[in-house]
Amino acid sequence: MSRSGTMVAALALTLLPSVARAQQNHLPPVEVASGYANLRNAEVDESFSAGMFVSIEGNYRRWLTVVGEFSGTFATGSPRFFGDPDAGTGAFLTGPKVTYRGVPRLVPFGQLLVGVGSSGDTRDGSPAVGVQPGAGLDVVVHDHVALRLAADRRQLLGIRNASGASTSLTVFRAGLVVY
Repeated sequence: MSRSGTMVAALALTLLPSVARAQQNHLPPVEVASGYANLRNAEVDESFSAGMFVSIEGNYRRWLTVVGEFSGTFATGSPRFFGDPDAGTGAFLTGPKVTYRGVPRLVPFGQLLVGVGSSGDTRDGSPAVGVQPGAGLDVVVHDHVALRLAADRRQLLGIRNASGASTSLTVFRAGLVVY
């Protein structure tokens, strides 16, 4: 092999791992997650009916994401008090998510979401300010698909007709992430 051929081969072998790493670490601009949400009001030791969540996430940096999330449960009866699991609940929350992407198939994250929530029937509702810190793990199961497991603590602070009322809910989520 000629000297120039040897240099080209050495350069290719040197650059190949960094090119492969760059492709493996490609960050999608948008991720969409959806799935099952289980909410529990520990204050009254009751769970809400089955729920769902939908999350749209824009990756700003490798470690920083902006999240918009909607979640809710259906009402199974008339509300007796603010935070009543029979009344159902819903929330639209947004905020930052910090992610560690150092392990190829496991992506742990922490987030702090704030926004508007409700806990009451849909006619008059019980609007509230919602604050929801949480953490989770995305497990990559295929190209562009991951399984999400997460737990959050949602604090709802009532406003308008539920002024001064508050409740604290534990939120468990399981779903799929597509990117």
